[in-house]
Amino acid sequence: MKVGISPVDIAGAKKNLEREIPHWNFNEIRRKAEAAWENELSKAEVSGGTTEQKTTFYTALYHAFLCHDPTLIS
Repeated sequence: MKVGISPVDIAGAKKNLEREIPHWNFNEIRRKAEAAWENELSKAEVSGGTTEQKTTFYTALYHAFLCHDPTLIS
């Protein structure tokens, strides 16, 4: 499913839907998003710690990178 949103009106949402990722292919977009996030999250390598601590670290790193969301690939 592909969803368009607009803070103004339905027409704006439809326009945004048509303009963003016009070559929409779910599997391709998913693959690119996963690769982009893997690239971002692999910038830091953690050694030591428990699995829970590593999960906490990578979750925090993910949140830090949200400000420049790498999944917004054209």
